[in-house]
Amino acid sequence: SLSRSWFHTVKASEPGADGDVALDSDLCPPEQRGPVRQFVSVEMPMFAWAWSLWPSAGAATMTVIRNPLGFIHSRVSRLSLPIHHHEKRHGLALLTAPDVTDNYALRWLAGNVAFDRPVTEVDLARAEDRLRRFGWVGVIEAFRDSLAFLCSDWGWSECDPDRFARHGHAVKKSTRAEGIAAHALRSLANEVPANASTLAALIEQNALSFRLYDAGVELTRSRLRAAGKVSSQLERLPRDSLAHAREQVELLRQEEEQASGSGGA
Repeated sequence: SLSRSWFHTVKASEPGADGDVALDSDLCPPEQRGPVRQFVSVEMPMFAWAWSLWPSAGAATMTVIRNPLGFIHSRVSRLSLPIHHHEKRHGLALLTAPDVTDNYALRWLAGNVAFDRPVTEVDLARAEDRLRRFGWVGVIEAFRDSLAFLCSDWGWSECDPDRFARHGHAVKKSTRAEGIAAHALRSLANEVPANASTLAALIEQNALSFRLYDAGVELTRSRLRAAGKVSSQLERLPRDSLAHAREQVELLRQEEEQASGSGGA
């Protein structure tokens, strides 16, 4: 649905909402400065027509990927807020709803949004191909480095990540320190609440999304290496995020068993 996308026009003379880019500021690349800047924010699935539209429009493209567990935790938490009064599902019903947690980002890239149809290797291959077509790919778990390299590549000079963090676009420090998989799993376990078996099933359901995420992280790493750059944040991320998630949920299961044993004693 086109209602899930927006076409923006920002005028330099208008104060605009906090976070808008003034057209006469150093944040805007020189070749794009002027009285009006227009850009498209796309939140609709990437159907085939989009991939013929963007090149012909001469548009610079970017996207940001996120660890599937972090994405699921964020989506479930957001839909649980009072503002989503229309959402009748809560707790486990929300966590296990296909349209909420079933390979959402992969489906967006592949254009497969029929949630009654499982994702396949074909969807994964299509999503990986489309991810490679973006001119720039950032990684939420390496937010500071991603923003710094984006600013460098696009000629922006104002790149304070804390500015974006105020709008909720950065991963919390506690998340970065603990590790995204462990943080998301523990948060879901406590907030939903959900046990380790439910979370393990959720991980397996999203196995292809973990592979897409790893492909995206490696794509960004390789592009940086080709440019003679290195991201310490990216280098610290697990090479196999699915295996890492499985390890973390197994630790959670062991903790549950220990707690159960202690309670029985």
